[in-house]
Amino acid sequence: MRNHFKILPIEEADQEKFFDFLNKDPILHIFTIYNLKFIRDRTEVWIVFKDKNIHGYIFEFDKRIVHTWKCRKYGRTLKMYWFG
Repeated sequence: MRNHFKILPIEEADQEKFFDFLNKDPILHIFTIYNLKFIRDRTEVWIVFKDKNIHGYIFEFDKRIVHTWKCRKYGRTLKMYWFG
């Protein structure tokens, strides 16, 4: 059985749920949190969901990828590749 992921820009996702997720480890996600709160006009985020759970995201600032995060579950890693 294949894993099916859904990738959404932050504007189409539940932003409150995403901030709750980020705030669970604010040190790891400090730049994402700061930029979304204070420099939103130059920040893009795409969130990866599986079964309504966050499995990763790509954070881009000023058209440059700054941070990617992927979850690890059962020894597998979701790898996020960006072509642009």
